[in-house]
Amino acid sequence: MKKKQNHADRLETSIILTNYNGMPFLIESVESILIQTYKNFELIIVDDGSNDGSVNYLKSIKDKKVKILLNKKNQGQTFCLNKALKISKGKFISRMDSDDIACKNRLEKQVEFLNKNEEIDIVGSQVRLIDENGKKIGKIILPCSSSSIWAYSLMHNPFVHPTVTIRKKILNSLDKIYDNKFINQDFELWSRLLLDIKAANLNEILLYYRQHQSNMSKTFLEKNLHSTSILIEKRLKNENIFCDLKLEEIENIQKYFLNDRKYANQKKIKRLDLGKQYFKFYNFILSKYKINNEIKSFIVNRLLISSFQFNIKNLKEFFYEIKFLLQIFIKFPIYFLRCITILFFRKFFLYGN
Repeated sequence: MKKKQNHADRLETSIILTNYNGMPFLIESVESILIQTYKNFELIIVDDGSNDGSVNYLKSIKDKKVKILLNKKNQGQTFCLNKALKISKGKFISRMDSDDIACKNRLEKQVEFLNKNEEIDIVGSQVRLIDENGKKIGKIILPCSSSSIWAYSLMHNPFVHPTVTIRKKILNSLDKIYDNKFINQDFELWSRLLLDIKAANLNEILLYYRQHQSNMSKTFLEKNLHSTSILIEKRLKNENIFCDLKLEEIENIQKYFLNDRKYANQKKIKRLDLGKQYFKFYNFILSKYKINNEIKSFIVNRLLISSFQFNIKNLKEFFYEIKFLLQIFIKFPIYFLRCITILFFRKFFLYGN
């Protein structure tokens, strides 16, 4: 007679980590997983043809939880992710990148949350930014509620990919999991999944996300922005969200409004006009859909940090900025005052801590 397998005996989580020339950060990334407080996992590492010593390090790992897959030639991250998913055995799939560091209670927190909240299929977290030397340089704060994540995802990536844990059953139902047509394969996946499922971000930092010169997102920034814009336009049509934003306008918002303002200033882009388009878009979304109020803080925060220059030498432009500032205040008074206070406090007291 077979012994009945209990909850603790089943493999619960498969962690998928892809690597291409990830040394020396790879070592710290892998070790941050192996010391997790939660132990019921397998770690699947796919090396994509590295030539920097990564393979030698990976072959030296003796932990039985770790499975190593080696590509003879470079195939790209999407190929590696799908390859790992095919052999994964966990009930949950957790993502990890080779240059980031997981907090030691990350898996414990996320698995516990998903087991307690059966209606949620994806959970991520907040993120601490670090540089090449591990120095803290900022944070990424994301919406936590499912409706806010959906609304936020119409213009932004609602998750930091290596923070995410997903129920594998929802991936099994897809024709394609990660699509190699898109450089931002995670954003494309969310654009499909968030049509039908509920998601959450835990309101605590569970990952140290490293920013450095060889980051994929920086290397392929232009392609990434264009791909994101196409996905947004397609998604708005698929979900019957009838707004008047065109592809070029979406791309300008992505390129010049949601990214580095110095780049926009060099190109002499009127960010105020893009801010008004962004404001109009989210006014439309809030009027048509029932969204958790937390999204208002994210909208106001983005408008405040991206729209304004306050150049008193150009009085006409300065007047238009003040007028738009009042519009934001009238629409979102509580969130406006809250964001102003937080931005001031961060700038002068907390930035980088």
